[in-house]
Formats: sequence, structure tokens, C-alpha cells
Amino acid sequence: MTSPFNGACPAPFLDEHLFPKSGGFLPGRACALNPLEGDNATTRCCVPCPLFDYVYDDDFKRMTDGAAWVHVVGFILCIFLLISMAILPTNVTRRSFLNIILLVGILLLELGFIIPLARQPEQCYNEITPNDMNTSTTCAFSGAFAAFGGMTLVTWILIRAFFMHLQICWDITPTKYHILFANLSAWTTTIVLTSAVLAHAGVSFRFGGYCHVNHTGSIPTYWAWLLAFGGLAFVLQVATFGYCVKVYLQAALLRSASSMSGARLDSNGSGGAGDLKGRKNSATFSAQSRSRARAAKAAARRVREVLKLQWRSLAIVALAIFTTAFVCVVFIVLDNKQEKLALTDTEASLPWITCMILTRDNEQCLDRTGSVVISQRVVVATLFILAFVGVEAFCLLCRVDMLKAWGDWGKKMWGRRPWRKRDYLMGGPEPEFDLVVARNQRLGSAEGRTASPVPRAVSPVVRGERVEELSADKAERKDSTATVEAPHAL
Repeated sequence: MTSPFNGACPAPFLDEHLFPKSGGFLPGRACALNPLEGDNATTRCCVPCPLFDYVYDDDFKRMTDGAAWVHVVGFILCIFLLISMAILPTNVTRRSFLNIILLVGILLLELGFIIPLARQPEQCYNEITPNDMNTSTTCAFSGAFAAFGGMTLVTWILIRAFFMHLQICWDITPTKYHILFANLSAWTTTIVLTSAVLAHAGVSFRFGGYCHVNHTGSIPTYWAWLLAFGGLAFVLQVATFGYCVKVYLQAALLRSASSMSGARLDSNGSGGAGDLKGRKNSATFSAQSRSRARAAKAAARRVREVLKLQWRSLAIVALAIFTTAFVCVVFIVLDNKQEKLALTDTEASLPWITCMILTRDNEQCLDRTGSVVISQRVVVATLFILAFVGVEAFCLLCRVDMLKAWGDWGKKMWGRRPWRKRDYLMGGPEPEFDLVVARNQRLGSAEGRTASPVPRAVSPVVRGERVEELSADKAERKDSTATVEAPHAL
């Protein structure tokens, strides 16, 4: 693991002074003063690129590729849902603009991981510097797709939560003006914030060959907005659930109060004439209680029906909020904090540095990387949680009726059509007849009786300009033939 770029640094670390100060993502270098030189250290030593080949085990790249393959599966499933919504009837797919835009956002997010999986680009500009969007076209496109898709997903999750809150809590159905305003505001916000984060922070290779948003300048332009939108959607979700619980509890309490007042009225009815005024007041109170109970029951029924229709949307919002919060915490809090700590306070990283110098084997030093980077399990879990967004959307938006409709559509398009006997001359169906036979006069019976076929009273069959009809002469001729010839056993 020795290199001509070790310089004044012990192997496997490289001397930063031997590399140019341009090209690639310079803040992505993992460099710090050499702690072995003491307080008067002047040499900056760097961990070779890619960093995670030295701080994580050898299976880390395979795990990140596994998360990317989950993105591929989710991408295919979301494409299937979009095709279903375009071809199948609306009453089967329950398509809406909210579902369509949600799937589009997920597809954009997943492209940010599928493109690097297919291209397998070079992660490093040189031995210590990772590539960024200025030095790698693959990184530029994949990072832009991931950033734009993530912002689109969270923005429309907020709008979905807001529309559900209006419909469930306030009984307001969004109109076309609400939808138009939502589209204008959401797409404008998404484009502006994504452009801002790409301009001020950029993207670079950070985890296992995939480009993510950089730390510097990304919190005010990207991550803070994601957290704000996700937090607001969470507040609306909690308010919606709180309203549902309140309605159900109110209906249950009023129903109980109504039954108790009715029982009290029955018990008062057995008293004397002096209790007439009390019975009237009790009857009035009972009527009011029953009225309130009916109103509460109607509200509970309405909320129950809306929840029955919107539970999938509620689940989608909840999962998206959890994913957003988890990813933001990992990328902002843990990763940024520990990376800065490792580069500024090398004393905390000294056990790992010493182990790498002595063994030069990352597998033997994995138990000492806790002060350098976040846990490998946390990183892998974050990537897989993000990868399962498309699969979760498919499980919640796909319906059994949709699969049945695809089966019917396939039978209609490619199924075997029933064979019909054609007329020799015109290519049309032969005339149909009913055999009218008495119960004791069966064809080929021992009595020797026969039954003549009687033409069915049907309308003429038009074939082009000709009309095929069974004339009276033909019918008489068939009758006479039937009385002479011996019947055939069927």
C-alpha cells in the first residue's frame, strides 16, 4: 500500500502537498495534520480516495449496489403503475394527479441511483480527491436527478397531507383552482431549491459510487427545506388523526349519553302527575341528546368513509415523512458532525490511524472507525430505506382490481376468439333452428314419430347489400323431407 505520493506521511496516507489544488471536489478530501508530528505538525496527510474503502469493510460497495438494485425494482414497479393509470379505466386504478406526480418524483429520485449502477463511473479525480458534478457527467446527472426527485417527493407529500386535511377535517374537496395553485407553487419551489443547492453546494461521490448533495451550503438551500416540508406535513397528519379520534370519541360519548337519558325518561314515566314538568324537561333533554348523537354519528360515518378511501394516502405520507427525517438526520447531523470532528480533532482518530499504519488492513481496524465516520450499518440502512420508497408506493397504490383488469385487457387483446361456423357463400353464420319435440316424441324413438324443425323467429341477417331469409317454400320443403327421411340419432 506504499505510494510515491506518501511524501512525509506514513503509508497508507498520502501527502496533500503533492497534489494540485484544483480539479474534483476539494472539500471532499479527508485530510488533516499529521498527529504523529506532535503540536508543531505542518504536514497534511490524507486518506486515499475513495474514503469508504478504508473505513468500511470490503462488502460495503456490494451492499450499496444492492440498494441500487432495489431502486431498479421500484423503478419498474412505478413504471407499471403509470402505464396502468394510462391504459386502464379510472374506476380500477383510482388515478389522480397526486398519485401520478408522486410516482414521477419517485422515478426521478431512483434515476439518481440507477444511472451510476449502470455506468459504474470513476469515483476519484485523483488519489485523494473525489469527482463532483464538474468533473463527472454521470455524477452531475445522477446527483441532479436525486436532488430534484427528493425535493419533488417531499413537496408533493406536503400538498397531499394538506388536501387530505381539508377533505377530512373541513369537508372541503379541492377544486381545479386548488390543483392549479398547488402545481404552480410546488413545481416553482422544487425547481428553485434544486437549482440553488446545485449552484451553492453541488453533488459529489460520497457513498459507494453514488453522488449525493455536499455538506457545504446544502443546509439552508436543501436539507432545511426538506425538514421544514416534512415537519409541516407531519403536523397536518397529526391534526388529521387527532380530528378523527375526536369525532369517534364524541360519537361514542353522545351515543352513551343518549341511551342513558332514554333510560332515565322511562324511569320517570312511572311517577305521578307532579312529575309532569320534570318529564317534559327530561324529554326535551333526551331529544336534544339524540339529535346531537345523530349529528355526531353522521360525522363519524363521513370520516370513516373518507378514511376508507384515503388510508393509502395517509400511509404514503407517514412513510415519506419517516424516510425524509431519517435521511436528513443521517446526512446532516451524524455525517457532518463526525466528519468535522475527525478532521479537526485527530487525537480522537489516533487509534484508527495507528492501526492502519501498523497493519495496513482496513478489515482489522474496523472496530476503531467509530470516531472517523458514522457506522456502516447506519449508512447501509439509510440507503435501503431510501431505496424501498418505490416498492412501498407500489404496495400502497396497486390494487387487486388493477391486476384483474390487466388480465381482462390481455384476454381482450390476445385471447382466442370463439369460432363461428360461416355460410359457404356469404361467410355469415348459418340460420339457427329450435327442435320443438314433445316429451314422448323424441327423435329416433320406438314409436317412429318424428319432429320437424321449426324456424326460429329471428330478424333477417344483413350481409352487405343482401338479406338472407328462409323462404316459406324452403320451410315447406324441409317439412316434407323430414316426414319421409328417417331421423338421425343425436
